[in-house]
Amino acid sequence: AAARLRRGLRAGDDLGFLDHDRLVVVCETHGGKKAATSLARRLSRSLSEPFRVEEDQVVLTASIGIALTADPATPPEALLDDAEVAMGVATAAGGNRWSFYCPAERAEALNAVTLPAALRRGLAEEQFVLHYQPVVEMGTGRVVGAEALVRWRRGGEALVGPDSFIATAESSGVISALGTWVLRAACHSAARWPAGAGAQAPYVAVNLSAHQLEDPRLTSLVRKTLAESGLAARRLVVEVTESVLMADPEIASRRLGELRHIGVRVAMDDFGTGYSSLAHLKALPLDILKIDRSFVAGLGAERADAAIVEAVVTLARALGLDAIAEGVETPAQADELRNLGCPHAQGYFFGRPGPSSQIDE
Repeated sequence: AAARLRRGLRAGDDLGFLDHDRLVVVCETHGGKKAATSLARRLSRSLSEPFRVEEDQVVLTASIGIALTADPATPPEALLDDAEVAMGVATAAGGNRWSFYCPAERAEALNAVTLPAALRRGLAEEQFVLHYQPVVEMGTGRVVGAEALVRWRRGGEALVGPDSFIATAESSGVISALGTWVLRAACHSAARWPAGAGAQAPYVAVNLSAHQLEDPRLTSLVRKTLAESGLAARRLVVEVTESVLMADPEIASRRLGELRHIGVRVAMDDFGTGYSSLAHLKALPLDILKIDRSFVAGLGAERADAAIVEAVVTLARALGLDAIAEGVETPAQADELRNLGCPHAQGYFFGRPGPSSQIDE
């Protein structure tokens, strides 16, 4: 491979190994990005023909990261670092391509390295808080429950939502500790919520990750948390997305069955956007279907969305399940859901996520 790559270089260009599968080319381009792109194209083309190794043919591809500088004082180490960041971008995009370095990618790469440690420090320093979004009964407007949503005040900054850190928490293994904290904080908060006139106190819903669902200690953790907080098991709902449920239906069914056995209810979140089959839906131990906001958004404007929502509500009723519509933002959407017979809903129209005291009020 190195011999082929060398044939694509000019006199004066340098080629060297960084390690077993990474090579570096150092050259003067003069033509900036255009000349560098031309070089990258030649290098990729030089590897396009298969290699013959004994009786086999081997195909190699290259992910190429390119860093340019016009400043002769640029440290070589910095240029190499920038090129490696760009190479990571090319690899993440599927490989067999090239990418130019840009400062935003360095910040993103640095964040990917430092974020797991920052998450662990955030847990130790109690930087996380829970906000709660109410779930209402469509016929009466009564608050019957609330979904716990985690927020992070990183280093004293403004609160940020889970989209900015949950994926890293899952890939780094921090999600188990974070999920345990969410479960305990949510149960202790909900245990203090008052009951309305003639009705039981609202339930609290917490989201489970795939890591938590695979953990055989999950049920004992939930049982211990309920005992410590004094929250009745029927007032805890665990929410799991379709993708998590379908990743391993057997383990999911077993673990969720254990939770239901102790009185905890189970909700399938974002229903309709994943790839579950009706056979799986019938087999899984569920109590609630949450209709994804993408269908609710079109109510009043898209007949197809109304038909889908009505079908899910009818399906839930036939299976003895509750149905909750997510992402309700307008009076028109709420009216349409009432007309379609959806029993429960949540969204900005009823209440934005806020501190536990909001549910008290």
